Amino acid sequence: MNAELAIERLYNILLTGDRQAARQLCLGLRSNSTTCEDVSHNVYWPILSMLYQQRKGDQITTLAFNYATRLMRSIVDGWRAGYTHAPRNGKTVLIYSGEGEVEDMSAQLVADLVESAGWTVQFAGGGIAADEIIHEAGNLQPDALVIWAPLGSNVPAVRSLIDTLRTRGAYPDMPVICGGGIFCRAEGLADEVGADATATTPGALIHELDGVDRAAVRASRLNAALPTNAARRQRIQQQRAAA
Repeated sequence: MNAELAIERLYNILLTGDRQAARQLCLGLRSNSTTCEDVSHNVYWPILSMLYQQRKGDQITTLAFNYATRLMRSIVDGWRAGYTHAPRNGKTVLIYSGEGEVEDMSAQLVADLVESAGWTVQFAGGGIAADEIIHEAGNLQPDALVIWAPLGSNVPAVRSLIDTLRTRGAYPDMPVICGGGIFCRAEGLADEVGADATATTPGALIHELDGVDRAAVRASRLNAALPTNAARRQRIQQQRAAA
C-alpha cells in the first residue's frame, strides 16, 4: 500500500461526497500484507488530521467538510469489523474526547484501535462533566484515563479535571494521558496541564498504554509536590527555550 497516494486520492474523494468511490477505494487498500489496522493508522488517521487542519484554516467549505466527515464516519464505523483483536490483557481504559465532529471521530478511531490491541475500552466521546468522569473512574478503577483530541476551548476543563484528581489525591496510580487534537500542535501543553504522558498518534497512544507502570505513577505522585499553573508555565517556557 502506498499510503501517501491513498491519502491523497481518498481525501479528494471524501470532499466530493462520492460514497461509492470512497468505499471502493478503501476496499482496495487492504491486501495480504496490509491489515485493516495498517490502513487506519497510516491512512485514516492522517486524513482526520488533515480535515481538522484545513477546516480550522478555512481551506475547505462547510459543504465539503460535512461531506467528508459524514462519509469518513461511515467508513470508520464499518472498518473496525476487519480488525484482528489481540488477546485481552485484563486492563481497562477510559477514553474521552473533544466535542467537535472530527475530534469525536478521531477518538472513536483511537478507541477501536486500542480495543483491537487487547484493552477493554470505555469510550464516551465529549461533553462529559469532570465530576461524572471522576465518578466513573471510581466505579471502574481503570488502568488509565485518556483525554483525546480536545479542542483548544476544552483545555481549561482538562487542566481543571487533572488538578482536581491531584488535589483530592484520587486514583494516585491511574495515569492520565492526553493526545490528539491540540496536543499534536502545542508542544509541551500536555505537561503544562499536568498529564502523565502524551501521544500524537493512535500508535503512540497504544505504546504509552502498554508501558503503563501504575506503581511508578503512584510513586511519582507521592514524591512530587502539586505544581501550580505558574510553575507549569515556567517549566514549559524553559523547555521551549532549550529546544
